[in-house]
Amino acid sequence: MKVLFIIPSITNYHTFLKELAQTLTDTGNQVFLLAGEKAIVKGKSPYADPINCEWIKINFPRSFQPQKHLQSSLQIDAQIKKYKPDIIHIHFSAAMFTSALARKKNWPITIATVHGLAWPSRSKRSRILLKHAELNSAKKMDEVFVLNKEDLHSIKKNGVKNAALIPGKGIGCNIHDFDPEKINPEVRLKLQKELGLKSSDIVFIFIGRQTHFKGFHLVIKAFMRIYHSKSNYKLLLLGDKDRIHSSGLNSTEEALIDIIPSIIKISWKANVADYLALADINVFPSTREGLPVNLMESLSMGVPVITNDSRGCRDVVKDGFNGIVLKENIVNDIAEAMKQLAENSVLRNKLSKNAFNQREQFDRKNYIQYQVDYYQKLVKDQ
Repeated sequence: MKVLFIIPSITNYHTFLKELAQTLTDTGNQVFLLAGEKAIVKGKSPYADPINCEWIKINFPRSFQPQKHLQSSLQIDAQIKKYKPDIIHIHFSAAMFTSALARKKNWPITIATVHGLAWPSRSKRSRILLKHAELNSAKKMDEVFVLNKEDLHSIKKNGVKNAALIPGKGIGCNIHDFDPEKINPEVRLKLQKELGLKSSDIVFIFIGRQTHFKGFHLVIKAFMRIYHSKSNYKLLLLGDKDRIHSSGLNSTEEALIDIIPSIIKISWKANVADYLALADINVFPSTREGLPVNLMESLSMGVPVITNDSRGCRDVVKDGFNGIVLKENIVNDIAEAMKQLAENSVLRNKLSKNAFNQREQFDRKNYIQYQVDYYQKLVKDQ
């Protein structure tokens, strides 16, 4: 069986696709990867793992640039003619749109996984164009998978009958890497010292692209509200600025990040689990998610989450059980939730224990097995 994956950035391969690609390769299948070389965030990529399949580099436009999308689509079609895969599997709406422009009648079975529909969470001005692009691209696929029930309802309601929900918790996460019991104590202590953390500190962490729709600006403003020079509160920022999307902060607020010693900028790292092992609370009030992997990783580590009552986030975090789900995504409420968990160790420990005890539901092995079985069925039914 020959499977060709199409993804916007090679970063996506490292964050969720490599285990599936390795499983397919280990079981005697051929795997090809069409992916952009440029990362979606600024800074040098921290991933040193080799690509365990043949990688064909194609640059995908991240904004509405018709000429560039057309150029990329021609490259995609040429590579499909060259490699002649049995199955094409596209991930993310951006890659689906470009691939839909390229699709020919003689293509093999072509499916797509949408990691969160873009148009429902956009402003009215951009929503119409995005909705048209996503829905028409989806209709050109043989089948489209989504990660949450809200997206399934939205896409089917708008005429995409070939849509289905990936069972369980979407693509899940690697719970074997995100296991607090497997963190090397010496590595943890060394990292703690490097970051200037004390065992008595309450450590908040934000993981992801530093964009307004991930709630980055809200986390910074909320932390500034509860922070004071004598407090033991620390905020770790694990990630970098996006190449095209704003952080939501003005220049003065951006400057404050650099001068407040309790805000620790870490940039983009591959060993996320080591940093989660230092954290007490993950704060991630995002408004645009499919099923957020970083929250599944956090809960697998037993780190409770403060998040927004939005699509995807509320599918992972259960209010009062493994975190706090905010009804209003405003600075004051985020700050109050941060302060509540920081000051209430009994509640914090309860949420942590509940999260860790239910970590098996996030195991990526479930997703991998589902996909392998699905591919085999597709080939068998041809």
